[in-house]
Amino acid sequence: MTTKKAVSMLVVVMLFVVAVLSACSNNESGSNTKTDQTAANQQEPANAPADTENTAAPAEEQPKFKDMTIRIMTWQFGEESSFGKGYRAIADDYMQVHPEIKVEFVEQPLDGYIDKLNANLELDSETAIDIAQLQPWMIDQIKNTDKLVDMGPLMEKKSAYASEATWYDTFIGEKDAFTSAKASNKFGAVLFVPSDTNPNYYVAQPIVYNKDYFQKAGITSDPKTWTWSDFIANAKLVQEWGKKNIDSDFTALASDSEHYGWAVSMIGGQFGADLFDDQFAKVDFNSEGAGLDPNADYVHGDSLLWSKISYAITHGWLDYKGDMQKYYDDMMRLYSEVHGLYQEGFEQQSSAESSQLFYTGRVAMMQAHIGSKKDIETNTQGMFDFGVFLPPLLTKENTQFATGKFPKADGQYSDGFGVNKKKAGNDPDRLAAVTDFMQFFTSKEEQSKYVEIANSFSPTKDVKNPEELMDWVFPLEADKTSNEIYGHMIIEWAGGTWPGYVQEYIQGKKTVQQLIEATAKDAKKNVVDWYSAEPEAIQAQIAAKEESLKAAQDDALKQTLENDIKTLKIAKVLYAEAVKAGK
Repeated sequence: MTTKKAVSMLVVVMLFVVAVLSACSNNESGSNTKTDQTAANQQEPANAPADTENTAAPAEEQPKFKDMTIRIMTWQFGEESSFGKGYRAIADDYMQVHPEIKVEFVEQPLDGYIDKLNANLELDSETAIDIAQLQPWMIDQIKNTDKLVDMGPLMEKKSAYASEATWYDTFIGEKDAFTSAKASNKFGAVLFVPSDTNPNYYVAQPIVYNKDYFQKAGITSDPKTWTWSDFIANAKLVQEWGKKNIDSDFTALASDSEHYGWAVSMIGGQFGADLFDDQFAKVDFNSEGAGLDPNADYVHGDSLLWSKISYAITHGWLDYKGDMQKYYDDMMRLYSEVHGLYQEGFEQQSSAESSQLFYTGRVAMMQAHIGSKKDIETNTQGMFDFGVFLPPLLTKENTQFATGKFPKADGQYSDGFGVNKKKAGNDPDRLAAVTDFMQFFTSKEEQSKYVEIANSFSPTKDVKNPEELMDWVFPLEADKTSNEIYGHMIIEWAGGTWPGYVQEYIQGKKTVQQLIEATAKDAKKNVVDWYSAEPEAIQAQIAAKEESLKAAQDDALKQTLENDIKTLKIAKVLYAEAVKAGK
């Protein structure tokens, strides 16, 4: 997983991303020169002629494997899960091509998932899992334990179900889109096969609203055009209307124990662009990085953002002091505005309970993840029409620290399906079958079917993503997006403790200063825990780039490699110094 996503896992239910997802998400090293050209590949018409070179060969032409059962663990199951339906459909297709293979799903809720995963990764028995669906935070916990198969060497080979030269080449962004995945663990390994994601999309958690209530409350403007101030004003308007006409307990927004921190993420994700460029220009990069500049033109976009943030955290730049007092005061002031729109007692409610408030008309809006889209359609059908709009942009009118831009995608994969090294990695026949299944799973033919069933995105080239999902994606235009944002990183990087701290703040048990002091302490410890192996992993990348540079003939390629090496050297020093300062 990426280092940024190592952080994102801690707020997976609260962030805009998906996680998928991907969140999910998110990289600090390596160039991303191919993602722009591959973005265009997503626009292929749904009825485009089949690519016969990319489709699976008839069963009699496929290699035969030993009779075996491939066991896949996932939290996506049950009739309500469109993702689970999609996975099962691919498995059924595969078993028709390979009747000697049985694909079996191990259904495990997220509650207790990591414990079962760790237990299975110690086993090589027939009943142990072969493949596990993994969120970024799960990968973060096991990335340096050598329990997952390095899929990188397998991706260097040709997929049995595609015409491209390598399996890497079948994915959007190709090999470059796995740079951060390799950099995030000490083995330089790719520990998963991506699924349910497009690295060029930053998937939001937008606001779903009751169109009927908006109309009755007299709201005529399109929510997609709202500023942050418009959003707050109209939310208060529909809340006042609801209290008079629906119920005295009516509120504008539904929230719950899992998502109450969403507003912090929504607001903080637009805070603090270029906060410390002047300080970083003065950082001593010692002999290894002498003469290098983290703000120079040769740095690839935001590729140093997360190493910069780790450095800023452990060096106290993001603590509650000086200009940063105003920074956090503004952030929590805006958060408190949103908090006033939530129903009473939301901290104790489940996601299902808060969703029911929306479905039964007791709130006007709720924030939702794209995985809930099918559920929302089912539960509102025949009741009312709903709409979707992205979180509004903050402007200088709201805070001097507003970036005025949405988060952008970084073109990197961060999660997917990992393979049990003890079981499959030590059995060549089983690994060959598992790899073949994953190649089939990510083939253009199967993914084209899958996205329609699951109502999801695909990491595979030339698969057209459902048009209706684009309302859940932040803009792709460079002038509307940025990842050069420091955001609410002290809070977020506190790990699993920060939701509790924020809850204490909203209950009046902590001041903003106490909230930041508590989270800062945890964040500094986490930087050390997460990034101790980072310099070693980055050095492996530097060595590989230097070898490529020796063999390069093309001047443009040489320049790109030289810039990559400079950027990686800066990242290596920043992480090393961040870890040192945090100890």
